[in-house]
Order: sequence, then structure tokens, then C-alpha cells
Amino acid sequence: MSVETLPERHAPGSSGTVLPHLDVTIRDADDVVLPVGQVGEICVGVRDRKEISERLLLDWGVEDVGELPTYVPMINYWNKPDQSEELMRGGVMHTGDAGSLDESGHLIVSDRINLLLNRGGANVYPAEVERVVLSFDSVDSCAVLGVPDERLGQRIGMLVEFKPGLVADLDGLVTHCLERLARYKVPELIAVVGSLPRNSMGKIDRRALSEVGQRELANVERWAEPARVGE
Repeated sequence: MSVETLPERHAPGSSGTVLPHLDVTIRDADDVVLPVGQVGEICVGVRDRKEISERLLLDWGVEDVGELPTYVPMINYWNKPDQSEELMRGGVMHTGDAGSLDESGHLIVSDRINLLLNRGGANVYPAEVERVVLSFDSVDSCAVLGVPDERLGQRIGMLVEFKPGLVADLDGLVTHCLERLARYKVPELIAVVGSLPRNSMGKIDRRALSEVGQRELANVERWAEPARVGE
């Protein structure tokens, strides 16, 4: 199916709409449900069986609703009752993912909650910055992380790996970011590395990245001068 013929319910950049038996809400740190468009933690619950019976019959062709299994977003962690209780507080599963819902019910995933950076009170999701950096032609890979700062809490740092044989054009990269990101999201400290720490699956190892990143960025000069957010 071509992009032109995709159903209207598919929206670019979204993960799709919520299945009829599930109830997805976006919540803040106090578990308050946030309005449409605001970013918070993606939480998953189960709709009332009676509420969706007719839709299940219509969409799935189920002849007897009584034959449907009971849906739960998650049962529990194996032998970890405390973690299970925290995960399922309030009767909904807290996924640990940050995202938002638009007016049409499309779910947009931003990043992992625990990767969220806070620069002077302004939230920065590494995944958003990394997508922009990776669109720069000579960049092969990158990882954005927070660098501790006495005044702002964190500054935006980045390790970047350029493609073999291409010039490490940091000035061009910063300009590229300034044209596509809010200024406070633009990496201020950038270190060029030969390779990034990866796990056995080939994905960036975030645990190892923290130690490597802080060491690589410790004496790096600032490359950009973002807007004074929180300063």
C-alpha cells in the first residue's frame, strides 16, 4: 500500500490509534490526566467490557462477546510485587514512555521518561534532537545526554560519530540544528568519537554512554549559544 492510499486514521509521526479494548491516557508525574497535545507518561488501561461490545462485534466479527478473553495491559513482574504495584498504580500500566495524543486519537511517542533532560526548567527529549542530528548528511550516529550544570541543572551534550572519510563539520552541524530546533534544544557541548558504546543487539548502551559521555564532554568547548532558558 502506498503512502497516498493509506487510511486517514494513519498520521505521519504517530504510532497509530488506540485499539478499541484499550484506554490510553497521558499523565503527569502526579498521575493527573493531561489534555490533548501535552506530553507526559503514556499509561494503558482496559475499557469496560460493556462499552466496547458493539464495536468488537462490528470490527472483529465476534459472534459471542462472552467468548472474548479478559484483557489486561500487564499481569505483573515475575516475583517483583513492589515493582508490579508501582507499574500498575491507579489500575493502569505506566509504560515509562513519554508521548501525547492528538485530537484524532493518534499516539505520538517522544522518548523514554528516564531519558528526559531538563535545561533550566525546559524539557528536552534526546530522541527529538537525535533525529535532527541524524538528518545531517555526514553524521553516522549520535547520542544526546545531559551534562551537569550548577546554574541550569543540565546542559545539552552530544557524542557524534561521523561517516568514514567525511569531514567532521561541527559548525555546519550546529547551524543545521539551529535551523530545525528551538535554540535551547541545540547541543551546546559536542564531542566527536570514533564509535559509541553499543550492546550485543547493536543498540546504543545508555548505561555505558553516561560514563563515556561525561568523560568525553568534560573539557569540550561550547559550540552553540542557545537562548537563555532559565538563566
